[in-house]
Amino acid sequence: MFASIKQGVDTICILPTWLDRPPLPGDKVVVKIYKIIPEKRKIYSTLIKVIGSDASE
Repeated sequence: MFASIKQGVDTICILPTWLDRPPLPGDKVVVKIYKIIPEKRKIYSTLIKVIGSDASE
């Protein structure tokens, strides 16, 4: 899955096996970045926690 870190910056995110449901579009998540490859403009991370959606945004 892809997670947006900030506008225009996304990360490729690995879903853990313990996750009972994948996050829905718009859900807030906590990710751990483990690899950045600037020359390829890629950021790799793993999902740590699903916080849920924020209706105010």
